Amino acid sequence: VSGSYALYDNTNWIRAGEADDKYALVVVSDIAKYDMGSSGEVTQGAGAIAMLLNDNPRLLAFDRKVTATSIKNEYDFYRPFGKETPIVHGQYSNLLYLIQVKNALRDYKKKVKDTGLIKLKEDETILDHVDYLNMHLPYSNMGKKALAYLVRHEWRTLPRWKNIIKKIGMDEPVPKDPRGTIESVLADSEFMAKDHQFTKLFTKTDEYVELYESKLASSLIASKMIGNLYTASLYLGFRSSLEFEYQKGVNLDGKRVGFCSYGSGASAMIFSGIIQPEYEQIVKDMNLETEIGPRTKLTLEEYEDLHENKRGPEKNIRSANKEFILTQVKTSSESKGERHYTFVE
Repeated sequence: VSGSYALYDNTNWIRAGEADDKYALVVVSDIAKYDMGSSGEVTQGAGAIAMLLNDNPRLLAFDRKVTATSIKNEYDFYRPFGKETPIVHGQYSNLLYLIQVKNALRDYKKKVKDTGLIKLKEDETILDHVDYLNMHLPYSNMGKKALAYLVRHEWRTLPRWKNIIKKIGMDEPVPKDPRGTIESVLADSEFMAKDHQFTKLFTKTDEYVELYESKLASSLIASKMIGNLYTASLYLGFRSSLEFEYQKGVNLDGKRVGFCSYGSGASAMIFSGIIQPEYEQIVKDMNLETEIGPRTKLTLEEYEDLHENKRGPEKNIRSANKEFILTQVKTSSESKGERHYTFVE
């Protein structure tokens, strides 16, 4: 979520008139590396997203005064100093993500109503007025889980929910402990099993499938190709959604995009924006496969050597493709650790 706070701060710097016609450049980047044999190993990834901001955007204009956050002191996931891999409380962190995003959405909905940005009818939810959703994606399936969780909470007070329950054929389960703490919910094995069953049935309903395919599916494609980028994963999803919806021939002009950002520790931020008429100038040239460049299938031994840092920069597995590469790490006492790069066309 730190990348989202950087984006928010720089957006407000421009709105406040402090930019003096200057641009802001926000770069979000990370490496998601997990211990070998851990459940997170298959989600690994690395990458960076750069975003250029000014007061006359061609791609997306953010909605004003509706950004909402939910912040709580939690110990669900962290990467200690000097360690390349994190310490993770998996189930706890996943549920915390869902709760924090739900709380931020509640605040976003209030701000949207108070500002008059969107006028909701009695049988509507805020999600009906968001054309595309982008989620924080530690792995692509987490986006599906988050959407199902948010939709359940948004729909259960609406008339349409009765029909959903009828289709599913079971009532929505309720935890035994009325406090609803994360610890009590996770300890309630009967509830967890029933809730998993309910969610599985819910995500097979025509109503959910239509929502998922139209609002979220395209944003998950890049994550499946590249993996987890931590703070950049939300914006990789947005990039993915733009490219693959455009390829379908969808006119994106005027579409509202919702962003659900999350960072362990724990903080969630929800904000939105409108795609601008000039968007095609940027989106028409997007081609993720070309930008990624040639990929190489590794042997298990090659992968393990890379994971354990047994290969130096001189033992590159693939050729560079329009990027900077590390050529030398100094070892002398005067310049120990100094890294030298060169750009390869």
